[in-house]
Amino acid sequence: MPVAEPAVAELAPVESSRHSRRWLLIGISLMALLLYWLGLGMRNGNAPTLDPVGPGDQVAPGLFQPQAPALTLGMDAALARTTLGKPDEESTGRWDYGPSWVEFQCGKVVGWYSSPLRPLRVERDSARATPAQAPGC
Repeated sequence: MPVAEPAVAELAPVESSRHSRRWLLIGISLMALLLYWLGLGMRNGNAPTLDPVGPGDQVAPGLFQPQAPALTLGMDAALARTTLGKPDEESTGRWDYGPSWVEFQCGKVVGWYSSPLRPLRVERDSARATPAQAPGC
């Protein structure tokens, strides 16, 4: 029976190497799951979806939507209201939007001030029409 002993001795290292590989795979799998759970994997909302309004397909607001025009000198009051919305206070020659305001003459924009506290949809903070443009309704 001396032949049987070497066969058992050869099986023991093979069995322990399979056992250690199995534990190594289990450990790597658990580590990957732990990293994913801690947030190193894809977070909810970053995964691409086929839903056009899904969480992964967020686009900057208004990126593909037509923009309302910015307020310009000479713009009529109806277009100015569409661009800026309803004013907080309205008089014949001036609309107030909190600390910002828009001035009108003959139904046309002749000036404005856009405060940083409540900015208007304009290209620059303030504008004034020259006196030669204002008269003559």
